[in-house]
Amino acid sequence: QKENKVYIYSAEKLEKENSTFRYLYGKESNDANIEYVGWEKYGDIPLSYFNDLNTALDNYIENFQEFFPEWANKGSQFQFIPEYKEDNAITTLTQIERVAFHAISKYLQKADFNAKSFMQWMRVVWNIVENANINSIATMIGAMRLIDELGEHSHEIYKFLASDGSEIKSEAVKEQVKEEIAKAKQIINGGDEWEYKIIEAEKYAFFKGAIRFLFTKETIGDDWDDFDMKWENAQKYFDDNGVKDKTLYKTNALLMKSLLANGNWNNIWWHFEFSNDKVRWKRILTSDNWKIAVDAIMSKEVTKETTNSVVNTIEDPHIKSIVDDGLMDYVCNENSGARIRGTYHGYHAIWQSGYPKYQIVLNPILSELYHGGKIEYCGEYEIKNCRYYQCKDKNVNFKYNNHHFQWWGEPDENALDVYLLKENEDYCMKNQALDEAPDEDKYFCFRVTEDMSTNVFLKKLECLIQQACAEKAGKDCYNDCPKKEDNNLQS
Repeated sequence: QKENKVYIYSAEKLEKENSTFRYLYGKESNDANIEYVGWEKYGDIPLSYFNDLNTALDNYIENFQEFFPEWANKGSQFQFIPEYKEDNAITTLTQIERVAFHAISKYLQKADFNAKSFMQWMRVVWNIVENANINSIATMIGAMRLIDELGEHSHEIYKFLASDGSEIKSEAVKEQVKEEIAKAKQIINGGDEWEYKIIEAEKYAFFKGAIRFLFTKETIGDDWDDFDMKWENAQKYFDDNGVKDKTLYKTNALLMKSLLANGNWNNIWWHFEFSNDKVRWKRILTSDNWKIAVDAIMSKEVTKETTNSVVNTIEDPHIKSIVDDGLMDYVCNENSGARIRGTYHGYHAIWQSGYPKYQIVLNPILSELYHGGKIEYCGEYEIKNCRYYQCKDKNVNFKYNNHHFQWWGEPDENALDVYLLKENEDYCMKNQALDEAPDEDKYFCFRVTEDMSTNVFLKKLECLIQQACAEKAGKDCYNDCPKKEDNNLQS
């Protein structure tokens, strides 16, 4: 018959190089590679581990009818004895569940089974494995080593964590372990009422046991006085999918705006992803970099008024430009996962997640002219109620005085900033221009300087139109621009 993957012996033995481990784990974790070929494969496992196995199985059988079905019905899909699919090849156990299986076995190795202490042990275990990012053999073994260390105290896990938890040697899931220590101390001191409140919060939404943001200001566990308020707000802000749907927290990106307004600009650069989804918010809520901002939004209910009051105090123009308009409404709800990855005209540009085909940028000159009704964007560049716009390859086409222009996104010594286009959006070339000529001699274009005002910018556009229509003003067009009204550039 098929052999179950028995991981109850010391995790120190579960190295990939160990032949027994490789056999038990199977090639690419596929149980089809494991067939019973005799006991020789287990020759290097001490007999004491099999004695532990006997104790564990006896404990399981003795308590199965009374306890395990009740525990399984509380929402867990975990099966203590692995089940197999119809092809009899692949176990239903995930890597996370393998660690849980190891933890259950550690508890059952001790003869004195107790339903209450077992539930407390498994609560701590599930919190750890759910937040251990177990996605490889290495991380799985690291988690199992931690469970081995904690397992020595599995029947009094709260007492151990509250008194000696700081002495834990394992480096795995350090922040979650710190959280479990803080919660154990609170439960020991506060009793059943606190255990109940903590468990309710752990099970809520996408938290999966990681709730340190409900009792942390600066260090984990230093803010139990605000727990009730933060827990109440957490239920207003979040549901299973992330920021709660059909609320201003999501539709108006109010929660993200408030977080950013209370945050540190350095934390937003490059890696931070704007979103309303549960994956990104789980990272935010449990991140050491965001604990001050998270404390600010959890300690009192976020409203438009409280958010605007913070926004109005922001001095950093980059943060203010991101928070103080409709940008987050669009990014969080329509372009989830976008992040800041570069600069554009001195302002930070937000790129789409994945391969960045498009970017969302702020060009102060075009923004002022567009919102002042002086220009129109060509194509789907507009973002409602926002000074930013979306463009492809950093370029944006716009229309002024019935003529088409392109703001080139990557100017250099040869390429200038603004080009006049024909109606078919080809570049408008000067008569008798040479192919090898620089852009300023070849096309109707100009360079934008850092101190250029919108009035000067519009005059430059007018001059390009006049040059193209008359081709007589030459390089001195800006100084002596004819005032001609019927400027009809043909393609």
